[in-house]
Amino acid sequence: VIASEGRCGAFTSRVRLADGREIVLEHGVVIIATGGRQARTEAYGLGTSPRIITQFELEKILADRPEGQDAPGQVVMIQCAGSRRQGRNYCSRICCPKALENALQLKKMWPQIEVYIFYRDIMTEGPLESLYNQARRSGILFLPFNPDNPPQVEADGERPVIRGHDPYLGREVTFRPDYLVLSTGLEPNPTAETATLLGLELNGDGFILEADYKWRPVETNRAGVLVCGLARAPVRADMAVTQGAAAAQRALEILKSVRIETNRVTARIRPSLCSRCETCIPACPYGARFLDDESGLVMVDVGACQGCGSCAAVCPNKATIVGDFEDGGIMDAIEAAL
Repeated sequence: VIASEGRCGAFTSRVRLADGREIVLEHGVVIIATGGRQARTEAYGLGTSPRIITQFELEKILADRPEGQDAPGQVVMIQCAGSRRQGRNYCSRICCPKALENALQLKKMWPQIEVYIFYRDIMTEGPLESLYNQARRSGILFLPFNPDNPPQVEADGERPVIRGHDPYLGREVTFRPDYLVLSTGLEPNPTAETATLLGLELNGDGFILEADYKWRPVETNRAGVLVCGLARAPVRADMAVTQGAAAAQRALEILKSVRIETNRVTARIRPSLCSRCETCIPACPYGARFLDDESGLVMVDVGACQGCGSCAAVCPNKATIVGDFEDGGIMDAIEAAL
């Protein structure tokens, strides 16, 4: 998508195809589902040794390796590698369940293997808590660490050396495992250009900001533009599917409507007082103001307007009215009440 304009129910977008051709699409709704990828990091020496791998790489090794072949004696895992700190200050939601699943698979394939997990805290939501209980019962050992004093990794010949503090034993511990496995988490695919094209905001971690986390989780502040999956926030695959279904349902609700219903209170403009200064356009947090190319007038997209009054507050000529709340009427109501 190289350009997009319009409003809920009447968008026009220009799309460049793989062969270089450009086409124009008219559509009523936008769903942003740009996805994400494994987070890139060099934490704990990742990339410096074939013995230092990610949970994704371990999962592939376990899937490809037959049982009983080349049994490792010891595996150490470190959670939150490159995550939950400045630059990527969020929980990816998949790291702990994936580490527990891989650790249990290691124990299933080689019951005598030693598995140690350094963690800040174990995040297992709902039924995933059973993975943690299974891991404890199977003999997997958990070592908590403070983010100000994380485990230290050094190269010492073929195997990495991990030094950390065991708060239960009250002393420093050292491991020379066959593999050091890092839980590196997820990050969104680049969304800045998409957000700029559609007039949306990003949060501090590069995800597209939803209208309301609890009440409008797949909507954005721009009416008719929806977001789901890793474009919106770190999420597991099953939750991404659920969000995609929610976005599709909301899109269907808009597209099947004969007309777009507006809020009871929306802004309107008195053209005779409007000086076309366009101050109100960037002031609107919902992108409900625009300059009409044909008439040259500043217009209100009533489908997007939430009646917040920001436009009225910045208008230097009092050309904007929110609902029927004109200055004279409000003063009359105050006087009557007094």
